[in-house]
Amino acid sequence: VLDFSRNRALNLSPQKVDEMVEKALERIQFPPNVGLKKDLQLGDTQVPLDEDEIRQVLVNLMENACQAMTSGGTLIVGTKSHGEEVEITIADTGCGIPQEHLNKIFAPFFTTKSRGTGLGLAVVKKIIERHQGTIGVESKIGEGTAFHIRLPLRGPHV
Repeated sequence: VLDFSRNRALNLSPQKVDEMVEKALERIQFPPNVGLKKDLQLGDTQVPLDEDEIRQVLVNLMENACQAMTSGGTLIVGTKSHGEEVEITIADTGCGIPQEHLNKIFAPFFTTKSRGTGLGLAVVKKIIERHQGTIGVESKIGEGTAFHIRLPLRGPHV
């Protein structure tokens, strides 16, 4: 709750996005039946970001993806340039999110988990918006979910 309510200044510094994704992956405990597919295309491209906050976003989304694959599957992470933005995709081949939940998943305290506060994705969205980026989601039941984060290449204007 404190993470959600705090509004400290961003601590921006040039970050290699692909490197940040790799570091986030190192923090994930993969279930034995979950594989990884990477397609990191940004190389040495740097973006002014708050390293701690973006790491929190990546780890949260990756952990959620692994939890969605109770019967196994693949975590798919990718980065690419998209005009004046960089795009980070975190996807899974898990159970998917019901259509009626998709418009609620970023709302504070909304959860379908038996344990949890329902703040994870609300915090993720807030962090991305603080960086003047966007986050979108697409999902199909039984096929999986993909989150697409877009961040301005030049960083947020503060």
